[in-house]
Amino acid sequence: MKIRKVTDYKATGTMILVEMLSPEEAAGSLLATAGKSTQGRIVDIGPGLKAEIDKYGFAVGNRVLLQGTNVPVPKFPDGDNRELVIVDPHTIKCVLVEECCGGGKCKSL
Repeated sequence: MKIRKVTDYKATGTMILVEMLSPEEAAGSLLATAGKSTQGRIVDIGPGLKAEIDKYGFAVGNRVLLQGTNVPVPKFPDGDNRELVIVDPHTIKCVLVEECCGGGKCKSL
């Protein structure tokens, strides 16, 4: 049986798929830590969480600060080398509001 190539990732249930920022990308923040980054960007939200997402205060595209456990998503040979993790909603501690190119604060994505 031939194993098919993975072409995409989707969060399931009440889980959230987060693309981790590199330490260099997180370096512009006072929340940067030595070594592994604790910041990421939400890529997908599971269908079991979408109905009540408003009470959590984050959305796909938001830059977030994580604390707690996560499940690493395997990297595949043809994919990019970005680290993806699956997290529980309570692992997201805050949304980081980013500065826009012209200064000021960006609106939510």
